[in-house]
Amino acid sequence: MLRIWSHVYLLAPVLAGLGVVLVANRFAVLGRRPWFALALVAAVFAGYAAGPAAGYARIVELSVATRYRTPEFVRIGPDDDAAIAWLGAHVRPGERVFNSPNDGSTYLYVERGVPVVNVYTLGLPGVPYSYELLEDFNTYPRDPAVRRTLEDLDVRWVYVDSSAPGIGSNGSPDDWAGSRGFSLAPGLADLDGLPGLDLRFRSGTVSVYALDLDRVLATA
Repeated sequence: MLRIWSHVYLLAPVLAGLGVVLVANRFAVLGRRPWFALALVAAVFAGYAAGPAAGYARIVELSVATRYRTPEFVRIGPDDDAAIAWLGAHVRPGERVFNSPNDGSTYLYVERGVPVVNVYTLGLPGVPYSYELLEDFNTYPRDPAVRRTLEDLDVRWVYVDSSAPGIGSNGSPDDWAGSRGFSLAPGLADLDGLPGLDLRFRSGTVSVYALDLDRVLATA
């Protein structure tokens, strides 16, 4: 809805300007004084520029400054950049990264062409693994179904940002996330010490783990 509203602000000034020109032209025709049309258009433009346009400019300046100078949250930052660069140099063909889409991990594919499991913040309806792993990934040592999913997806790496931006969870597929929202997906919590999962890189709040399911099976 917010994106559609922007169309109104783009088109409304054009329509208003057209209306002013047509009205001014009509007055000019009726009065046989073309200069009157030019004067009317100039007066309307000057009034708009001094009033609404100046106000809109201040709002836009504040909006842009707030977003980039003092943002409320940072989805992708230096820690993400470092992790993305590291994974870009270590992920081999055929390997995939399990991730949470509400952090900077989706840029792995954008910037390095590294395939990730998730690109939709709450998972994709009709694609159960896209949200079931977000909920239950850390149960893989005791859940054969989770391990089979990881094997089918060729997951070899896990990307975790412990301070990812918070996200609302209303409308999550199958209501897996409830309505409380979350920052760190439940399935990515408390990973340290799980069998077959080794911390290979960490920068700030971003960690990268290597996953070896064969070791899990050997342990079991």
